[in-house]
Amino acid sequence: MSNKDRSSLAGIPLFSIAAAAFAVEIPFFFRGTPSGHDVEFHLYSWLEVLSQWKHGIFYPRWASLAHFGYGEPRFIFYPPASWTLGAALGALFPWTLVPSIYIWLVLVGAGVSMFLLARRWLDRRDAAFAAVLYAVNPYHLVIVYWRSAFAELLAAAILPLLFVLVLRTSDLQADELQAVEPHKNERRRWIVLLSAVLAASWLINAPAAVMTHYSLALLLLLAAWQRRSPQVLWAGVCAVLFGAALAAFYLLPAIYEQRWADIAQSVSAGSRPLDNFLFVHTTDAEHDAFNRVISWIAVAEIVLTAVAAWAARGWRRHNPKLFYSLVVWAGVCGILMVSVSNPLWDILPKLRFMQFPWRWLLCLGTPLTLLIAMGVRNWIARAACYLSFLCVLIFVWHHFQPPWWDTAADLREMQENITTGVGYEGTDEYTPGGADPSSTDKTARHVTVDGPAHASIRVSEWGAEHKVFTADMSAPDNLALHLFNYPAWRVNVNGTEVIAGTRGGTGQMLVPVGAGRNRVEIIFVRTWDRAVGVWISVGAIILGLGLRRKSQSRAPIRTILIATSNPGKIRDFAGAASRHGVEITGIPDFASYPAVVEDGLTFEANARKKAEAYSRHVPGEIVLADDSGLEVDVLHGAPGVHSARYAAPDVYNKEPHEADANTDDEANNARVLRELKGVPAAERKARFVCVLAAARDGKTLSTFRGTAEGIILDAARGKNGFGYDPLFYFPEIEKTFAELTAEEKSNYSHRGAAFRDFLEWYARANAR
Repeated sequence: MSNKDRSSLAGIPLFSIAAAAFAVEIPFFFRGTPSGHDVEFHLYSWLEVLSQWKHGIFYPRWASLAHFGYGEPRFIFYPPASWTLGAALGALFPWTLVPSIYIWLVLVGAGVSMFLLARRWLDRRDAAFAAVLYAVNPYHLVIVYWRSAFAELLAAAILPLLFVLVLRTSDLQADELQAVEPHKNERRRWIVLLSAVLAASWLINAPAAVMTHYSLALLLLLAAWQRRSPQVLWAGVCAVLFGAALAAFYLLPAIYEQRWADIAQSVSAGSRPLDNFLFVHTTDAEHDAFNRVISWIAVAEIVLTAVAAWAARGWRRHNPKLFYSLVVWAGVCGILMVSVSNPLWDILPKLRFMQFPWRWLLCLGTPLTLLIAMGVRNWIARAACYLSFLCVLIFVWHHFQPPWWDTAADLREMQENITTGVGYEGTDEYTPGGADPSSTDKTARHVTVDGPAHASIRVSEWGAEHKVFTADMSAPDNLALHLFNYPAWRVNVNGTEVIAGTRGGTGQMLVPVGAGRNRVEIIFVRTWDRAVGVWISVGAIILGLGLRRKSQSRAPIRTILIATSNPGKIRDFAGAASRHGVEITGIPDFASYPAVVEDGLTFEANARKKAEAYSRHVPGEIVLADDSGLEVDVLHGAPGVHSARYAAPDVYNKEPHEADANTDDEANNARVLRELKGVPAAERKARFVCVLAAARDGKTLSTFRGTAEGIILDAARGKNGFGYDPLFYFPEIEKTFAELTAEEKSNYSHRGAAFRDFLEWYARANAR
C-alpha cells in the first residue's frame, strides 16, 4: 500500500469501517456469540491448534482430539489461514472474546480491501461508503449470525483485490506486444501479485478458492474480448500456476491424500448443489428453513444489483471495461445460484465441491457494492438501499429461522473439552478411509488388547503426532489403539518398523506385538507429498522475490507535454493521469511560441493543428493538444468549436470565427444563459466534447475523442471548474462539473475519457 493510499484510508474511512464492524457485534453483548452451522468445527480447530503449538507442533496436521480422541487429518485438508489466525487470537486474548475479535478483524479487513479497490474510481467519501457497505453486506451478516463460516468470511477480504489485479494485469498484458522491458517488468510484478491472491484463496477456504478461480477465468475471458487480446488469458494461466505453486505446501498433500480419507462425504445428500439452489425443497425441514433465509437474501441482493447497474449505466461511457466486468460477474453469480444452472455444476471441474450454490453471494458482494456506490449517488437513497437489506434480514430472522447463540459458559466448555482431552465430534469428510466413528467406544483407554492375551500397559507419551508406550504381553497379540489408522502413521515396535492393521468396523489402529516386553513408538511422519509440496512453495517464493526485485528496475515516470497555458486544463489532465504513473506539465516557455490560429471547422481539426505546430518546438517529445467545447442540442450544437470565444459579438462586436482572442468565461456563460432563457429543463440537453491529438515532430500520431452528457442549468453552481463547468449539470452524480474534485472530474469528464483512451494507446505504443 502506498503512502498516499495509507493516508487516504486513515481517519474517517478507517474509523467508519471499524465502527460498522463493531455495530454488527452489538447483539453479542445481549445474546452471546452466534452459534452457526460451522461454529464448533472452527472453534475446536482453533483450540486444538493452540494446544499443539504449546507442545511444539508449529504446523499441525492431525487433529488428535477429533472423534473424541481417535483423530482425523483435518489440518491436512482444511486450509491453514483461518485456524492459524483463530489460534493466534486465542493465544493473545481471553477465549470467550476470541470469536468476536476474529469477526471484527475480518470485517475490517474486507472493508479496507474494498476501499483500496473503490479508490481507483471513486473519491474518498464514496470509497469509504463502498468499504462500509461491503464490510457489512447482507451475506456477510448471514455468515456471522447463521453460518459461523469463519474461513469463508476471511476470503471476502481478497475478492476486491482479485478484481483490481485482474483489471490491471489484463491492461498490462494487452499492452505487451509493443512494450519495452521496463513495462514488461511491471506486468510481471502484477502477475506475481495476482498469483499471491490466488494462493491466499487456497490457503483460506477451498470453496472460496474454487469461486475465485472461476471468477478469474470469467473476468479474463471478458477482458480478452474487450481488449481484443488473447494474451490476457496467458497472464491468467501464469498466475494460476504460480499461485498453485506458492500454496503447494498445502495443496499437494490435500490433493494426494484424499485417497486416504472419506472426502466424498463433502457432497453427500444435503450438501450437494442439487439440494441447495435457491428455494429448493427437501425432506429436511431445518435445511429448508435456512434455505429460505439465504434465498430471500439472495433475491434482495440480485434485485438491488440489477437496479444499481441500471442507475450506474452512465459508466458504460466513462469506463466500459469496469462497468461490463461488474455486470457480467454479477450476472453469472446470480445464474449459478438457481437450478437452471445444474448442468454446469455437473460439468465444470470441481465446481460441485463448493456444495452450496448460494455461496456465490460471496463474489456477488463486490459488484453489488461497487455498482451501488457508482450508480446511487444520493445519500438518502443509499441509506434506503441498506435499510431494505436490513428489512429482509429481520423478515427471515423472524419468519423462517432465528440464529442460535452460545453463551460464555458454552465457549468455556469447549475449552475444557480440549484441556481435559475429552475431545469433540469430528468431520465426516476428513474421517480416515474405513473408519466409522459411530462404532467406536469414546471412553476406551489409549491402548487395549484386541485378543485373549494379558498385558501390562504403560503409556509414557500420548501427543498429537508422537505416542510412546510399553506393553508386557503374556502372548503375541494385537493392541487396539484409541486412534484411527492412517497411512502417515509410522509404527516401530522395539526399534523395528511394523505394518499396523485396521480393526474392521471401527477403523482403529491395530499394532501387532510379541510376547514379553514391547516398546511401541508411533510417529506421524512427513510423507513424500508434504515434503515435495514444501519445496515447490519455497522455490515459488524465491522465484517471486526475484521477479519482484527485477520489476523494481522500472523506467522513471514519463512526462507528457500539454500544449496549453490554461491551468484548468492542466489540472484536469493531471487528475486523469495521477493513477497511471504519468506526470503532466505544460510545454516549457509555452507563452513565447506563436499562437496557433484555431480556424478548423471541427474539434479534431483544431486539436491536430495545435499539436503539430507546438510539437515542432520540442523535438522528439510527444505533445498533446486538445480542442474542446460545449454542444447544446437546442442551439443546434453551438457554441461548438467557438466555445472559447462565444461571447465575441458582445465583447468585440464580431462573430466568434472572426475574433482574434478568446472571451472570458463569465461572458460566454452569460450568452448561453441568455439564449436558453425560457427553454424547459427537459430541452436543455448538452454535452462536453474533447478531442485530443498526439503529435511528434510536426506529425499527428493519433486522435482521441471523449464526451460527457448533461444539462445546462439556469444559474451557475460550484467554484472548482472553469469555462462552462458551473452551468453543466451531470445527472449521474447530481453535481455540476464545477462541483467535482479533480479526481471525480478525471472519472466523468470529457477530457478524462479522451485522456484515458490516450493512455491506453500510449502504453501500447510505448512512445517516448
